[in-house]
Amino acid sequence: PTMAEEKKHSVADGIAVGGHAGKAILVGPEPGQISKRVNEGAGEAVFYKGFADQDWKGGEKYFPKFFGFRDTEDGHYMVMENLLIGMEQPCVLDIKMGSKTYGPDAKPEKIEHQSANDKKTTTVEFGFRFTGYSTFNATSSEKSKVGKDVLFKVNNKEGLNEHFSAFFNNGQGIRKDVIKAFIPWLTELKGYFEQSPTARFYSSSILFVFDGASKDVKTNARMIDFAHVFPITDGGKDDGYIFGLEKVIGLFEELSA
Repeated sequence: PTMAEEKKHSVADGIAVGGHAGKAILVGPEPGQISKRVNEGAGEAVFYKGFADQDWKGGEKYFPKFFGFRDTEDGHYMVMENLLIGMEQPCVLDIKMGSKTYGPDAKPEKIEHQSANDKKTTTVEFGFRFTGYSTFNATSSEKSKVGKDVLFKVNNKEGLNEHFSAFFNNGQGIRKDVIKAFIPWLTELKGYFEQSPTARFYSSSILFVFDGASKDVKTNARMIDFAHVFPITDGGKDDGYIFGLEKVIGLFEELSA
């Protein structure tokens, strides 16, 4: 696809990765890439600066490809692969993973604030929560977005099923074939977390993408948002993330049955 075609379906035009929009996300500099603005000393920039030095034990394939940093007059950017490439009408879902959203470096007031939010939503009970999604109705050709204002109120299994069903519904029914296509990827990711623990990921998301205009199954999924990642030094695993993956897989299996 040309850069002009990509601009049509840039992440900023979709839901925007992790809820960032506007100048936080740019298309390019090369086809198949996006640039995400970061503060140089911030967590995600630090994560990617040390990315190559860390042994991820094969986990790199679950992250968007990273092409380095670039500076523009607007700021400092990380260049990553555009996960919407090849999609005519990308439908995008961002879910925040883990049974708590604060890391070991969090100050007491942040812990108090985040843990209250975690209990209020589905984070504690299900190990994940919705942050936003965009859909495409193949019958009416209408696009719609659902954001935190609605999704923050989701606090039970019925609500999760309702919004997963809404996301995977293309106006002609729930795309069970698309849901099924994500299950092997999620199962493999869970195996990676169980067998090759390298770090704990707090307030990190999974981005699910499928083409709402295609009758074929076109999907993409990656882990995103790495501002709070801590190497495992205690011999344990990221149990909160694994718990969330188990719940998502279970819900996907039920919805696609």
